[in-house]
Amino acid sequence: MASVLERFWPGYEKAHGSSMPPAHRKAAKALMACRTPAMGGHLVRCQKCEVVEFNYHSCRHRACPKCSGSANHDWLEARRDEILPVRYFHIVFTVPEELRKLIRRHQRLAYPVLLDAVGSTLRDVAADSRNWGGTIGAMMVLHTWSRTLTYHPHVHCLVPSGYLDADKEWHEVRRGWFASRKVLATVFRAKLLAGLRAAVSGLQIPGPVCHKRWVVHVDRPRHGTDVVLKYLARYVHRVALSDHRILAITDTHVTFKYKDAERKNWRVMTVSGRNFIYLFMQHVLPKHLHKVRYFGFWSRSQRPLLRALRQKLLEKAAKKSAPKPPAEQPTNENVTPFYLKCPHCEGGVREVLGRYNPAMVKMMLQHDPTLKTWSRPPPDHAVAA
Repeated sequence: MASVLERFWPGYEKAHGSSMPPAHRKAAKALMACRTPAMGGHLVRCQKCEVVEFNYHSCRHRACPKCSGSANHDWLEARRDEILPVRYFHIVFTVPEELRKLIRRHQRLAYPVLLDAVGSTLRDVAADSRNWGGTIGAMMVLHTWSRTLTYHPHVHCLVPSGYLDADKEWHEVRRGWFASRKVLATVFRAKLLAGLRAAVSGLQIPGPVCHKRWVVHVDRPRHGTDVVLKYLARYVHRVALSDHRILAITDTHVTFKYKDAERKNWRVMTVSGRNFIYLFMQHVLPKHLHKVRYFGFWSRSQRPLLRALRQKLLEKAAKKSAPKPPAEQPTNENVTPFYLKCPHCEGGVREVLGRYNPAMVKMMLQHDPTLKTWSRPPPDHAVAA
């Protein structure tokens, strides 16, 4: 992605000028600088195999394909002590095509409304005595892209198959469906349209969208911590396009692959460089917008309750499976960051010997142009620093 931006960004920026959202310009700058001397670097040494390396800093931008993997790994490790040992529903709320241009035009206002509409739909439908009749917990993740990078806003939800009653007692739901898809879609439609009208003054909503049937997809519940973490890894820190999907870059065009939804096979698409940047940048979220949200007993304010519930369910499951007490579960207190895990040995943890700003890295490169590629004891100037 950085190579694409370096080649086509100047022309794209000149063509769009002041009409470009600030978040797009900031994202492009970060992606082009990621893991280059412009970001500075750090010297690390593995405490186990004692290999010493110099690495450039990452940009840590949430739209960066290079950084998404490490961010996803660290985030998942921190979530392990929040996963309940129960089945989970995977629910996807999709915005109809007639509303997509309106939402893209008013992203800063519309995205929070979309997430609020999804959350309140799940909460109200689950609280209805005809469905579950209690308080649920859920995690929601906003996505805006299709496989071909077209604009397609939708929200992925992960919902434990159980609820808390008024006395905070847990009740597991063993049936294979969450609620009627028609009911979910109807409630979601009413809440989203009302929220958009309230958030954007003078908004003209196309008439047909108020009466057509909306799409809500509900997967049958899946069980197991590993299965749930796999779901989270797939949807939480995912970016619109990963680097390995870019197949070729010419002076004028970019070729990338995508998976056909119907045939389940990989296909290839070629677009102009500027059009490719436009397709990618339309999925860069506005500044300070949270794409991941929690509510119910999974909300941040209820984390002590969630962890107590998790421990109770683990103890209950252990009593059923074996007479011995349950093994101590891992927590996120001593999670090793991804960049400190040694790639040269198993279980090795690297320590940071020194951190260097861009100006210092520039001077070091003048002394040793192979700085980024060596893996050996540090040069004298690095030790002195």
